[in-house]
Amino acid sequence: MNKKKNSGVGIIYARYILPIAADIILAILMCFPVVRFLLNSELKEKMSSWGLVSNTWNTSRNYLFSSGTTPNAEGKMFYTTVFVALIVCMLLFIVSVATNIFTLVCAGSVYASRADKGKENTIKNLYLTFIPNRAVYIILRGSALPLAFCPYLLVFFYRRLLLYAVSVIPTALIVGIGALVLFVATAVLTMISKKYELRFDMNIFSKKKSTVSIEHKTREEDIPDDSDEYKIYQMKKASKDEQTERIRKLLGLDEEDK
Repeated sequence: MNKKKNSGVGIIYARYILPIAADIILAILMCFPVVRFLLNSELKEKMSSWGLVSNTWNTSRNYLFSSGTTPNAEGKMFYTTVFVALIVCMLLFIVSVATNIFTLVCAGSVYASRADKGKENTIKNLYLTFIPNRAVYIILRGSALPLAFCPYLLVFFYRRLLLYAVSVIPTALIVGIGALVLFVATAVLTMISKKYELRFDMNIFSKKKSTVSIEHKTREEDIPDDSDEYKIYQMKKASKDEQTERIRKLLGLDEEDK
């Protein structure tokens, strides 16, 4: 039994740690020079995904905002589109990383505060305000994917807006496939861990408060005589006794007892 519990708890912890590790692995993959473009049958030099992002950012910014260039309508449309798309991709990547860090911190705080139900519920409510369920979490986690496929997005813009015969060598897919595999792995682990989180009461998405019904408490053990809870308990008890007496009279049980 202990082995099964330890295994289940291990899966729960892994589901919070793996996304952070996936972000680090993706960042490392983007450092490898696997991106290479073919422009008009001319093979360009290899570069990393981060190098491509940096070059695209600097080129777009200089073309649009530098006083040393004279933008034409076609070029302005292309570089504006690329510039905005790059900003969106970077912001989505940051959202993914922030989501994973936020989830790890909140989950750790919830587990560390289990003795204090008030604090535990406060942290859960804060987390659920931004990430209400697993589906939203998985979607936010997948927001890192557009940046991983940035080379193919750039080729799309070249072909559509400038009508250039540009293609990207398949080795650039290494980063995209790696990002996709990591995303699927974290999504599957998030879903698998659900049953263990429910079983061991470690579900950060649970909105159920850990309260005990007054009706199941006893006066001697849990409810002080002068408390509001005890007064409510007594009122409910008196009401139930009164209803029971009415039923006995209606059924003529009192007369039979005599």
